[in-house]
Amino acid sequence: MVTMSDIAKAAGVSQQTVSAVLNGRKHCYASDATRKNILDAVAKLGYIPNQIARSLRGMPSGVIGIIDAITDVEIHNELVSLISSKLWQKGFRVMLCDSGGDPGREENILKEFISWNVEGVIYYNFNEDLPKSGYLSRIPHVFISFSEGENVVAVDRRKGGQMVARHLIECHGHDKIAFITTELYGSAGKYKGFLDAATGLKFNKRHFLVDEPDMEKLLSRTLQLHKKSGVTAFFASNDYLAAFIMRSFIDMGIRIPDDVAVIGFDGLGYGEFLRPSLTTVRQPVEKIADIAVATLVKKIKSKDKSVKSKNCLLVPELLIRESCGCGKGK
Repeated sequence: MVTMSDIAKAAGVSQQTVSAVLNGRKHCYASDATRKNILDAVAKLGYIPNQIARSLRGMPSGVIGIIDAITDVEIHNELVSLISSKLWQKGFRVMLCDSGGDPGREENILKEFISWNVEGVIYYNFNEDLPKSGYLSRIPHVFISFSEGENVVAVDRRKGGQMVARHLIECHGHDKIAFITTELYGSAGKYKGFLDAATGLKFNKRHFLVDEPDMEKLLSRTLQLHKKSGVTAFFASNDYLAAFIMRSFIDMGIRIPDDVAVIGFDGLGYGEFLRPSLTTVRQPVEKIADIAVATLVKKIKSKDKSVKSKNCLLVPELLIRESCGCGKGK
């Protein structure tokens, strides 16, 4: 293993000078030539700092932890990738841990992060209730969550659901609309917004909600709503589900949007290239990442772990394309 002593010998300087240069100490008076010699020796010998030793000395680790329940949801993965990229741009390394959505595992990961002297945590929370671990007071943190509260960056999914229902009712005159999802728990805000705006309809949950994890069963129930109950518009909880319904209906000879209107949620890039192009609610993922990273960095620099930030609730955007019936260019 290459040590700091090896670097000092190769560069012809003291170990203290090497330490000062590599740790970026403010009162390091090494010349530019000396710094170059040290960095050249580091590159040549392949020196890697011992993060455990740095942690024991109470030095900043330069590491941000992300606690996440890794899924195959595209909008989720896009957001985590953006956050990671923005943290790297600010000079932080990222440690991503999969909690599997298990509160007990999340607690253990949080304790591990603290023991490794991680400087801050971005906590991607899928639950309706925010974690209340006492360990959170010991480390700067920001939540990205479905819920509202302190230290939270969230998208107003309820507002998004309202946008969809109002557009289908007011712009297209649909009076039988169904909300479809593979998991109502994770889509509760969208569904509540849908119900808010559908107050004027003769709404019946049995007819207008499909909550089914099995895709083939979901398709069968959705088809029954159209053929037997006269449902003419479907609001899908995500773009993937909307694309699945569109493709399946088209294969059965059901025309979109002439026979059935479909609107998704997330605003993923491929929706523009579907035929017909997908009307959807776009989540401002770039803005979420920017605010989450900026908020966490500010907390880290403040040195006060108890500092709390206000809830940041971002409004999504309805992207009007063809699948709702608006047509090209509208």
